[in-house]
Amino acid sequence: MISEHTRAFLKDLGVFLQLPGLMCLPTFVVIAVFEEWYALKPFILLAVISFAVGQFLYRLFYNNRRTHPGSAYGLVSFIWFLLPLLGTISFYGVAVLIPEPNEQELVFSDIHSAFFESMSGFTGTGLTMLDDSSMIPHCLQWWRSLCEWIGGLGIIFLAVILLDTAHENERLYQSEGMGWTRKGHNTKSKIIKIWWIYIGYTALSVASFYLAGMPIWEALNHGLTGISTGGFSVTADSFISYNTTIKWVAVIIMLLGALSFKIHYLALIQKNFRSLFRQTQLQYFLALWIFFLLIGAISAYPSTDTVDIIFQMASALATCGFNSVELTDYSHMFLFPIMMAMFIGGNESSTTGGLKTKRLAWIIKTLQAHVRQSTCRDEEKFDIKIRFNGKAVDNKSAYLQVRMATVLLFLWISALTIGTFTLLHVLPEEYGFFEIFFDVNSALNNVGLSSGVAHHRLPAEAKWVLSIIMWMGRLEIIGVIIMFSYFLKKTSV
Repeated sequence: MISEHTRAFLKDLGVFLQLPGLMCLPTFVVIAVFEEWYALKPFILLAVISFAVGQFLYRLFYNNRRTHPGSAYGLVSFIWFLLPLLGTISFYGVAVLIPEPNEQELVFSDIHSAFFESMSGFTGTGLTMLDDSSMIPHCLQWWRSLCEWIGGLGIIFLAVILLDTAHENERLYQSEGMGWTRKGHNTKSKIIKIWWIYIGYTALSVASFYLAGMPIWEALNHGLTGISTGGFSVTADSFISYNTTIKWVAVIIMLLGALSFKIHYLALIQKNFRSLFRQTQLQYFLALWIFFLLIGAISAYPSTDTVDIIFQMASALATCGFNSVELTDYSHMFLFPIMMAMFIGGNESSTTGGLKTKRLAWIIKTLQAHVRQSTCRDEEKFDIKIRFNGKAVDNKSAYLQVRMATVLLFLWISALTIGTFTLLHVLPEEYGFFEIFFDVNSALNNVGLSSGVAHHRLPAEAKWVLSIIMWMGRLEIIGVIIMFSYFLKKTSV
C-alpha cells in the first residue's frame, strides 16, 4: 500500500520529469535550421520518455496533496540528479548516431562522459569533457547552453509556474536554495517577475555580445551561459580570442548574474534604490571583487593585460567559468586567489554557486561583534547588535543565520577534503595535488574553471566523483544529506 506522502511525492516527480521534454521543443528548431536530422531520434526519445513517464505519474496521483515536510528536500535533490541522467540520452544518442564523427563528437559515445557533461550543464558548472566545443553539432552546443540557462535560475523556479505541485512552493524554493522568494505574499507573482528579469537580461546579453562583434550563434549561446553564470562556450578557447570590448561586456554580464535577484527586483521592479544600496550582499560582493582584483594584479600584472585580470576574477567570483587566458600557463600564485574567489562565490538567490557572500558576511559580522563584546563592559555586551541590510537583527535570528553559515562552511570544507582525497586515490600520480584540489573546488562550487584535470581521458570513477560533487554543490550539500536521511527514515519504518 503506497502512503499518501509517497503518492504526493510521485505526483510531483511526474511534474518535474516533463521539463526535459519541454526543453526538447526549441532544440527541434535548432536541428531543423542546421539540418542535423540524425539528432532527431535521441531528442525524440528523450521527449517521449520525459512526457510519457511524467504524465503517467502526474495523472495517476493527481488528487494527492498530503506531503511530508522533509520530502521537499528529497524530491528536489532526487530531481536534480534524475534530470541530468535523462539528459545523458541526448549527448550519448547524438554521438552514436552522427555520421562520420570527429574526435570531439566521439567523446560522448562514452556514457560516463555524456553523464558528466549533462550534470555539468544542468548544475550550471561548466566543466567539460571537450577539448574543443566548436567541433560538436549545433544541436548539442545549444542543448548545453539551454541546460545551463534553465539550471542557472532553477528547475523548481520554472516548473512551479508551469505545472501544479503537491508540495508547498515555498518549501521547494527553500530546498533549491532560492530562499529570498519565500518571504511575503504573492510568491508566484514574484517568481514570474524574476523570470521576466532573467529573460530580459538574457536578451540584453545576446544583443550586447552581437553588437560588440560576436557572431550571432556565439552571441546567443554565450548570452545564455553568461547570465546564468554557467560558463559553457561554443568556441575552441572560450573568450581568449575575442576582442577587448567583448571581454568587458562579458564581465558586466557575469557580475549581473552573480547578484541576488532581490537586488534586481529592488532596482527594476520596486525602484527602491535606498534599500538597494543597503544590501549587505551587494556591499560584500563588490568589496570582495575589488580585493581579488588587487591580489590578481599583484600576481599577474604586467605580464597579463588588465582586462584579462578583471575578467578572470569576475569569472571566478561569479562562478561562471569563462576563460580569457589559458589558466594552465599560470603559476599557483595567480591560481590561488582565483580558487579562493570560486570558493566564496556570488550572492544567495542568484545564479551562482559557491558558499555565497551572505554566509561569509554573517561569519565576519559575528566575528566583529564578538571582538566588540570582548572589549566592552559586561552590562554593554547585550546592547551590541549585528546589522544586516541596514537593520539591527535580534539575537535569535542572528544565531540561526550564523549557525547555518558555519554548518555549511564545515560541510563545504569536508566535501572539498573528501573529494580531493578520493580523486588522489583514483587518479594516476601524474596529476598534481594542487591541480586536483583546484578542479574539485571548481566542481563543488559549480564554476567550470579547470587547471587541466577535467577532460574525457579521466578514468570513469573520476568522472563520477566530479559529477557527484557538482550535484552536491548545486544543492548546497545539506539538501543531499536531508534527502538520504528522509529516504533512510522512510525505508526503516
